[in-house]
Amino acid sequence: MSFRVVMAGTKLLFCVILSVVGTAAQTGRSLRGGTVAQMDRSLQDATTPQNRSCHDTEEGESCYRAVTWAMEHGIVVHPEWYPGLHVGSTFAEFQAHMNTIGHGGCEDPCDICQTSKPGEQCYEAVTWAMDHGITLYPDAYGNLTSGSTFEEFQRFLYFEGKEDCKWPCSKCHTAVPDETCHTGVLWAMQDGIRLHPDWSIYSGLDADSSFVDVQAALHRHQSNRCPQPCGLCRTAVEGEPCYEAVMWLMEYGISLHPEWYRKLTTNSSFEDVQVYLHQGNLEKCSEPCRQ
Repeated sequence: MSFRVVMAGTKLLFCVILSVVGTAAQTGRSLRGGTVAQMDRSLQDATTPQNRSCHDTEEGESCYRAVTWAMEHGIVVHPEWYPGLHVGSTFAEFQAHMNTIGHGGCEDPCDICQTSKPGEQCYEAVTWAMDHGITLYPDAYGNLTSGSTFEEFQRFLYFEGKEDCKWPCSKCHTAVPDETCHTGVLWAMQDGIRLHPDWSIYSGLDADSSFVDVQAALHRHQSNRCPQPCGLCRTAVEGEPCYEAVMWLMEYGISLHPEWYRKLTTNSSFEDVQVYLHQGNLEKCSEPCRQ
């Protein structure tokens, strides 16, 4: 899926390329094609595609009562009724379960994520795309590259409505030995930065940069399949997709559609908005630094 913020006149346009041509993971056919979003479509449209509906249940609704009962009593008394859930599962996860079994009049929740696991249809599709699809049909995967993370590939398939993929969870992971990312970070630290200081991927780095800083740089450039490392904060700067997204929300999105951004207000700080995007795994926004 191609998902970036671009300028359209003096405003920003969010483009969502949605193609529905075959099942690449099974047939190897290209996923080319798509439509461009209109000017007034926002991040809410991007995280909730038009062919998917969701609703976070509210107090007073039958679904809310059913979820609350399940969390407070049902999971304790009858854990076998809630496969895959436990007493620490989130409200949204319980609501999703209620929607699946058709209980309580629950709709699919908006605020939920699920990174696929081995044995699941989505997992097999993501690994096929990472190992084969992106090499055979690079144009079919929007702005993804061979260095994109598992979550980025799963998010692409989610937007395509394919392979039963859910919205993946945003998570950090600092690379460990035997991982492609770890090898890439070590090479950059030992040789890459010294030999190629002019490469854009190493902008802002030097011989004293930490492992986490280098991994974060590789992540931003979709290199070596590096995920966002843990223990890193970085406030977006002008020229980056995250910065443009934050500014669009602050200038237009929140005031035009406050119901889509309930955790934000027109008085929210730049960092507050960046946190929102980071938690939504959008526009490659890192956790911002706080003074």
